[in-house]
Amino acid sequence: MVIRPAPADPQFNYMVDVSVKWHGAYLIFMTKYACPAPNALSPFFEVPLARFGYFSSDEWSVWARRHNDQWMEMGGMRLTLEECFDEMLTNPWFNAS
Repeated sequence: MVIRPAPADPQFNYMVDVSVKWHGAYLIFMTKYACPAPNALSPFFEVPLARFGYFSSDEWSVWARRHNDQWMEMGGMRLTLEECFDEMLTNPWFNAS
């Protein structure tokens, strides 16, 4: 995933970082956004972007976070870790910018 440089004159929220954390059997990818507006409640906020479900050493699933905070499975239930990353890089659903 490529994080673009901050806009020269930002008017809207923009992505500044991507982090990963474990939550149970899921590896969750978080995106951090900057809020440049003078009336913003906070200078930054984080949103889950994707999660990989772990089943065994080489059995994973990839999920996308919907606008209604529900997770939806993408690309099949038993993928290799490499296939999960490929799905995340090629599926337009994961374009967070």
